[in-house]
Amino acid sequence: MKSARFLLLMFVVLTLAVPLLARGNDGENFRLISFDPRGSTETHAFAINNSGAVVGYYIDANRFAVGYERFPDGKIVPLSLTTGGLQDQTYFEGLNNFNVIAGYYYPNPSNVPTGILLFGGNVVKYSFEPNYATQVLTVNDRGEVGGAYYANPLTGFLELNNPHRKVSISVSGSTSTYILCLNNFEYAGGAYSDSSGNFHAFLRKPDGTIEDLGPKTWVQSSAYGINNWGLIVGSAVDSHGVFHGFYGQPEDFRLFDYPGATFTVLTGVNDDGEMSGRYIDQSGKSHGFILLHKGE
Repeated sequence: MKSARFLLLMFVVLTLAVPLLARGNDGENFRLISFDPRGSTETHAFAINNSGAVVGYYIDANRFAVGYERFPDGKIVPLSLTTGGLQDQTYFEGLNNFNVIAGYYYPNPSNVPTGILLFGGNVVKYSFEPNYATQVLTVNDRGEVGGAYYANPLTGFLELNNPHRKVSISVSGSTSTYILCLNNFEYAGGAYSDSSGNFHAFLRKPDGTIEDLGPKTWVQSSAYGINNWGLIVGSAVDSHGVFHGFYGQPEDFRLFDYPGATFTVLTGVNDDGEMSGRYIDQSGKSHGFILLHKGE
């Protein structure tokens, strides 16, 4: 039933969602909002949920990474963890529709990451395997998580429910593997690095098969977001070394560039096809952005 339902959702996206988003890039159906938390010198935006909330992190004037959540009304709430009264480097990258945040932090003065999940004001530490440093990079509405842990090589992981199982993921021939996104049907996206250090986007299906994403003309790519309709977003680097956002389905990806930007990545997509991302302006400063339906 899960596979049949997902195929039906894929058909709907192919016939409806992608043309809608294409028109949105021309400004007909969508509007762009650029944002920066107060005190940010460099803003990174990641997951967006169905309410339009976005999580990410920014770099402050002291070069510390500070996690934040931007709410649909535009309010931005920073959250930086502390160890022994000292500020920690804090990164948020995943967000579900129950406002559970996935991320990791570096306890000061350590350079080893610790995975975290935040919900209802509570912070829970997470380790995929005991004694392995962990980055939690995504969480879905079923409470399933994904990310990477510091084995040799760096290895992606999923912790799934019904039945409960923990899955290590290392793409054949890769030097590192990251799981960056996970939808409610256990389709996961990510990136792996090859022997040259280039990253390549992939899709992991529920049966465990891995599908490379993107045309061979992309020098590098990463899949940062996947919604429950199967729409995938990410980053693609062309032969000139320019970063673009991409969105769509395997074999039918389209590029997106923030107007006037020198660098664009798409990092999240919700079930309405609204997207989040990051761009660098002509002065070299990094900003977060969201692509919302007009009228919201």
